[in-house]
Amino acid sequence: MEFPEIKILEEKIEVLLGLIERLKSEKEDLAQRLQRAEVENLRLREEIQQFQNERKEVREKIHQIIAKIEKLGAEQVTQGEF
Repeated sequence: MEFPEIKILEEKIEVLLGLIERLKSEKEDLAQRLQRAEVENLRLREEIQQFQNERKEVREKIHQIIAKIEKLGAEQVTQGEF
């Protein structure tokens, strides 16, 4: 004996199971992409920090050089070399 309602129900369940599998796969893919993005984000933050540290070092060296030049200029003025 054939029950059309049961056949329709089986088909809908198969469609839902396929949808669930697809969603699981998409979720796993998104989780992997998120993990890669978080690793890249961390790498970029570390790189930014390194650039900021280097920038600070360069700024300090420039200030030291300017101070030396100003000191040299002041010494020459006081010695009458200008």
